[in-house]
Amino acid sequence: TKVLYDSGQPVWGLEALPEKNRVPQSTQYFLSDALGHIFLKNTYTAKYYYENMEVPVFLSHQNSYETGGIILSKYKDFANKYGKGTESISKDGIEFLVCDMGKYFDIIFQKGLLVAGITELSDKNLAIRAAANFWKQLQIE
Repeated sequence: TKVLYDSGQPVWGLEALPEKNRVPQSTQYFLSDALGHIFLKNTYTAKYYYENMEVPVFLSHQNSYETGGIILSKYKDFANKYGKGTESISKDGIEFLVCDMGKYFDIIFQKGLLVAGITELSDKNLAIRAAANFWKQLQIE
């Protein structure tokens, strides 16, 4: 068993995830293997109400900007291998990795030391809009 030490400090993920429109009790923390990906560690997931839907999101803090780029690259490799491919798009000046997973889309982005995104939405345009909205709400230091 692992014992988690309580430093008494605020938990970064709970502080970083926007409060607005978050589905109550939807937040989860994964020390490793978040969303079934071996490369996603120290990751929070939650759901948000957006355009009358519940939208799943994830948020992972990296130690460096370069590490974030590696996570994006691994996600891209995964989507190209097991999904229908990826494309990089720019919306509102934000760079997004659009992953076509077959029956749904994951939209991944990097903001500072954060790697985050929207997962499992069947409507590509809705997923992109939701990802842009999530990006805008994320505060970085």
